[in-house]
Amino acid sequence: MENILPDELLTQILSELDQTSLGRCAQLSRRWRRLATQPRLWRKIRIDGYRCSLDAELMARLGDWLGDSLQEISIKCLKSNDNLRELLVRAENLTSLSIHSASESCCALRYLGLCRNLKELRVSESRKLVTEDSLNLLLYSCPELSVLEISSLDDFWDDTNPRVGRLFSTLVSHLTSLSVCFADATKLLRDLTKCPRLTSLNFAFPDIASFVRILRCTPNLACLRATGYNSLDDAANLQLPALPHLRRSDLIFHEARAETTMPLIQRVPALKVLSFCGNMSVTDYQRIAQKLPANLTHLVLFRSETDWTQVDSLPPLPASLRYLVLETWGVDTTPQLIGAITACSALEHVTLASSATDDLLPALLSRLPRLRCLRLTDCRRLTSQAWANLRHLQSLAASPLPDLHEFRIENCSESSLTDEAVADLCASPVARGLRRLQLHSCNQLTAASLASIASGCPWLSELKLLGSHRLIRQADLQAFHSA
Repeated sequence: MENILPDELLTQILSELDQTSLGRCAQLSRRWRRLATQPRLWRKIRIDGYRCSLDAELMARLGDWLGDSLQEISIKCLKSNDNLRELLVRAENLTSLSIHSASESCCALRYLGLCRNLKELRVSESRKLVTEDSLNLLLYSCPELSVLEISSLDDFWDDTNPRVGRLFSTLVSHLTSLSVCFADATKLLRDLTKCPRLTSLNFAFPDIASFVRILRCTPNLACLRATGYNSLDDAANLQLPALPHLRRSDLIFHEARAETTMPLIQRVPALKVLSFCGNMSVTDYQRIAQKLPANLTHLVLFRSETDWTQVDSLPPLPASLRYLVLETWGVDTTPQLIGAITACSALEHVTLASSATDDLLPALLSRLPRLRCLRLTDCRRLTSQAWANLRHLQSLAASPLPDLHEFRIENCSESSLTDEAVADLCASPVARGLRRLQLHSCNQLTAASLASIASGCPWLSELKLLGSHRLIRQADLQAFHSA
C-alpha cells in the first residue's frame, strides 16, 4: 500500500488518526515520517506533564514545528507558566485550550492575551487559575471566547475578592456555553445578570432559590444540565421562568428526598436525563416513576438500597427510555422489576447491581431488541442454568434478538462461571456481535473458554477475564489478544 497510494490519499487517511497513531506511523519509514509529521495533521495535540518534562525548549520546538496549524491544545500537569508561553506565542490560530491539574504557582491563564482567536477554554483540577487578572485577559484579549468549562474540587478561584464575581458574570454574558460543575458554583454566579447569548448551561445548585435565579438570567437556554445538593425543601413552591427554547434538560440529585424533588421533575421542561445519587425507598421510587416525563431517555438510580421485594407491582417506565442504571445494592431482582424493565423495548443500555437471577439474562436478551450494552454487577446467585438458557434465546424472543456490543458480568460464583458457561454464552446468537466482553471471578476458566470466545465472538475487540490467572496461562491470553 505504501508504494501504490499517492501522497494525497495517504495524507487524507492519516488525517483521520489521533496523535498516538500518527506517532506510530511516523516510525514506519522515511516516507511515512514525512507524511505523518505534516503540521496540518497535528491541529490537535495532547501534552502530558506527568510523562515528560515540559521545558521551554520542548514547547518552543513544538510551536516552531506546528506554528499556525495548531488549533487545539490539551495540557495536563502544567507546572511552569513560562514554558506555556513559548508554545502559545507561536500558535496564533489556537481556538481551543484545555488545562488539567495546573499547580497553584502556575498562573496558566496569564498568557491568554496571546490567544486572540481562542473560542473554547476548559480548566479542571487546577488551583488559583480564576483570578481578577485572568478574567480581565479573557474579557479584553479573547473576544471570540464562547465556550467556558470549569470543573474542580480545589480552591481554584479567589472568593474573597468581590471583583472576581462581577468580572466572571460579565464574561458569562458574552458566552454561548458555560459549565461550572462544582458544589459552590452559584457563589461564582452570584452577580449574574441577563445572558441572552447563553444557550448551554451546566451548573450545580444548593437550593431552589439559586436554581430559579440563574434560570431567570438565561432566557434563551436550549440545553440545561443541573446538579442539586441537599434537601431542596422549597421545591414545592417552585415557579420557573419561561424557557421557550429549551430542548434538553438533565437533572442530577445528590442526597435529595423524593417528595422535595418531584415538583422540580414535573416543572422543568424537556427533561431527558434524571439521576439520583443516594438512598431511596421503594415507595419514593414508585412516586417518582409515576411522574416521570414521557420523553425521558436516561434514568440513573445510584448508590441506593431500594428493596424491590416490598411491592407487588412497579409503575411502568417511560417508553422512550434508552439508558437505565439501577445501582441498588444487596437486594433481589424480582419478577416485577424484570417486567418493568423489559416493557421498555427501546432500551439500549442496562446496568443492574441488584442480585441477578437465572430468569434475568434470557428475559433481558429476548425482550429488548435494541439492547447494545448489558452490565450485571451482582451475579452471585446465577447458576449454570442461566447460561444454558442463552442457547435457546431464539425460541423465547417475540421480536428480533438484540445486536449486543458489550456484555459485562461481575461477582459470579465459582461454580457458575465455568468453561461450559462460557461455551453456552458464545453459542448464543447475541454473542456474534460482541465487541467488548468482561467477565469477573474467572478462577475456574481454562484455555478452552478462550477457544469458545474466539469461535463465538468474531467481532470482539476487547476481552477482560478478571481472576483468570489461576488456570489460564498468560501466554495463552497474549496469543488470544494478538490474534
